[in-house]
This record gives sequence, structure tokens and C-alpha cells, in this order.
Amino acid sequence: MERRGVPRAELQRVYVNKYVEGAPHAAEILDLSEDGLRVRRIFEPESEQERYCVELVVPSPDGSARDRIWLWTRRAWRRGDEEALAICWSDPLDRIRLRRFVQAATAA
Repeated sequence: MERRGVPRAELQRVYVNKYVEGAPHAAEILDLSEDGLRVRRIFEPESEQERYCVELVVPSPDGSARDRIWLWTRRAWRRGDEEALAICWSDPLDRIRLRRFVQAATAA
């Protein structure tokens, strides 16, 4: 049974930079909501770190540029190469951008 109260978009071939011990590492977003994301780790070093800064690049609303969304996250769980990250903090403007991106992805 689904326990989440916010829409979750399933994505394909959308990547983020996940900063592990200060260095960016690519991760593929499997699904995304306003509250968190589930990612597939790619060539990421093993680390005991549980909090990560995540950089997501999305098209701007008018399509003329790309916006960077910065999210501060905490690992909720890890199973093999999949990991759930809960969003702990982001700039209010980035939250709006994230909400719009999720809404557009769930409408598609």
C-alpha cells in the first residue's frame, strides 16, 4: 500500500549529481516527489555518509534555459545500488521549481 501523500513521478534517464564526501557522482533518478527521490547509484564509492547535497538540472518554465535545483538530503534506506533520499532542506525557490518539474512529469 502506498503511504506517500504527494505525487511521485517515475523517470527514465534523468540524472543528478550526488555529492559524496565533497565530490560529485552521477546517480539516476528512478522516481521523484517533492519530499524525496529514489536513485540508482552509479560508480559511487562506498561511504558511511548519510547526508548528501544533490544537484538536479531541469528545463526552465519557458524552455529557454536550464535551472539548477539544489537539495539537501538524508538517506532513508539503501538496497543494493538503489537508495531512497528524503529531502531535508532546499531553497524555497528550488522547492517551487521541483514541484513544477514533478507536476509536469506526472502529467506526461
